[in-house]
Amino acid sequence: MGAQRLSFQSGVTHELSLRSLPSSHTLNLTEVGDHLVLLRDLHPSHQELTIILASPGVRANIVFRDTVGGTAANSLILHIKHAAPSTEAETDIHLLVEDTAHPRITGTIHILSEAKNTQSYLSLHALLDGPEAKCWLLPGLEIQNPEVKCSHAATVRSLQPTDLFYLTSRGITPNSAKVLLTESFLHQ
Repeated sequence: MGAQRLSFQSGVTHELSLRSLPSSHTLNLTEVGDHLVLLRDLHPSHQELTIILASPGVRANIVFRDTVGGTAANSLILHIKHAAPSTEAETDIHLLVEDTAHPRITGTIHILSEAKNTQSYLSLHALLDGPEAKCWLLPGLEIQNPEVKCSHAATVRSLQPTDLFYLTSRGITPNSAKVLLTESFLHQ
């Protein structure tokens, strides 16, 4: 099955539910200017999304926040593809993993040979809430042009009793402290 392609205007917030997209999907950002892409609702099984910065001067801020719980084994493969010179992207993913869920997020920045003077940053973060929760975060870079600034980061951490202790020692109930910590993680 071929990938569905959509083109977006600059200066507009593009909010996409991954659950409503086909399993393979491509977004073309062709208009010069700023693009804000808000992703939500991780697909219940496997999802592959490619975002192409296809014209010089395209800038994208890609944000994904979600909570995965139950026994979910979701998988997201995200490609940020710079296909033109002087493009910029900042991709920030925060995932709260609960219960026995074990999602896998693979994010790769692709810099094509013609994409000189490109800047791109990929940040993947997961917070585990439960002793059986697991998460695999796999950032990657594929750079075919040396005239770029590109980096990535990934962190996975558990909600610790000391995190809750600090707030409960100041009069916040344990349930409220947990909600406060998880909500602040998702809204960073």
